[in-house]
Amino acid sequence: MKRLLLSFFATFPFLVCLQAQQYDQIWMYGGESNLAIQKVAKLVFVQDTFYAEPTEFKGYFWLFSAAMSDTSGGLMFYSNGCNVYNRYGEIMENGDTINGPANSYWADFCDSYTGYKTSFFALPSPAGNMEFYIIHQKFYNTGSSIMQGLRELMYSKIDMRNGMGKLVEKNVDLIYEHRFEACGAVRHGNGRDWWIILPHDLKPYYYKFLLTPAGFQGPFEQYDPDKLIDSVAPNHKICFTPDGSKMIHYHARAGIWVYDFDRCTGQIGAHPVHIPFPEPGPGGWQGLDCEVSGNSRYLYFTASGFTKIMQYDLWAADILSSGDSIGIYDGYKDQIGQSTVFGRMQRGPNGKIYISPGSSYFLHVINHPNLPGAACGLVQREITLPTWNLSTLPYYPNYRLFDLNDSVCDTLGINTVSVLPVDEAPTQASLFPNPASDQFTIYLPGWEGRGVLMVHNALGQLSFQAVLSRSSTTVECASWPSGVYGVQVWRDGRLLLGRQLVLEHGGY
Repeated sequence: MKRLLLSFFATFPFLVCLQAQQYDQIWMYGGESNLAIQKVAKLVFVQDTFYAEPTEFKGYFWLFSAAMSDTSGGLMFYSNGCNVYNRYGEIMENGDTINGPANSYWADFCDSYTGYKTSFFALPSPAGNMEFYIIHQKFYNTGSSIMQGLRELMYSKIDMRNGMGKLVEKNVDLIYEHRFEACGAVRHGNGRDWWIILPHDLKPYYYKFLLTPAGFQGPFEQYDPDKLIDSVAPNHKICFTPDGSKMIHYHARAGIWVYDFDRCTGQIGAHPVHIPFPEPGPGGWQGLDCEVSGNSRYLYFTASGFTKIMQYDLWAADILSSGDSIGIYDGYKDQIGQSTVFGRMQRGPNGKIYISPGSSYFLHVINHPNLPGAACGLVQREITLPTWNLSTLPYYPNYRLFDLNDSVCDTLGINTVSVLPVDEAPTQASLFPNPASDQFTIYLPGWEGRGVLMVHNALGQLSFQAVLSRSSTTVECASWPSGVYGVQVWRDGRLLLGRQLVLEHGGY
């Protein structure tokens, strides 16, 4: 839907969707160690960077964590895969024994330490009402190896309307069968619902669930003759391009498969592009993870036994010939001798890609993922944290993706509000403070040219308009009535920024 109606009722779904954009503003990080350092920290994103805030919160993290922030970027809840904690670091009501009831494997790692999570992330309920779903997979120790355990896909539901949260549903089975891989999620083309894609480890099938206001639909089964079957290595990753048009299936031993994806039907395209690893080892793991730049163009993944990061151009006519090594591990080891290689990856809300170097207290950073080759700006160990970690990085789907414009399923009046990608600059924009009282600032990193700022009140009336010609603009609003406003930035007929602004104590 390219045209944005300016009446309050027509834009109301648009404003509701804007609230989801802050969900990934805080990451929880940390793990046990023998070093005299902080055990747990919050990584708080502000504008185009972040700061680390040590906390006394409970719950050490191993490999994955999940945390959700509110519309202003404040922490609502988090989990380490064993318990769900409120914003004060206390186990919320009915929030214990996630992935329970306890079995021997759960007890070994959750009672004394933390759980092994291949998939663990949170989604806002399409029904709204301050409800959230945690999607999680569970290992069972079958006596041979944790790598050969069963994996059960489950969900737990959180009601946050009391501020502290409580689990109203817990450990509910979605599907239970031997050997699933890690799953991933992407917004449905209607801008409201969510697709969840779950590959089978030992069969040529993908299982798909659709999360709607009425709950989960599925599983829907799709046969794929091109899907790799591997009974040895369960280390896989499903990720999507930020625009949702492609699904990336990363396999730790055999490379990457790039599929087209239909957000309306959930159909996974046929005949994917297979990208083999550059120097495949003799049957061993080559890496852990993949991520895609904010403009949906460049695919990054770890390879060559965790020692190399590759970049491929998904827009190239020949994707396979576009490969480029943008970073090779420099051999550095930390103070206790741990190699700081390339592990898990996650794109931050500022557009940068963060890479965990295994068990360490560093983060590698790709500073300009939208740019090709060395210009992407990989810096090894750019960030030193006050927190030890065990390959911990959260998995966040793209909460800023909404409707598929002009598609057959774009029927709910929800409009895409994420900033349009610009190759030469980061794509993340921000409005702060929010709520505001006397003034607010529009921040557009890498801004070039001229645009128009338009602010409408709740009745759809134009309250303020200005020409923008720089990256940061402050607007005085002390004389405006308190209420909710729609803030938009347009350039060349395209919406570059859309935010809901709450104004308090600012006027009469």
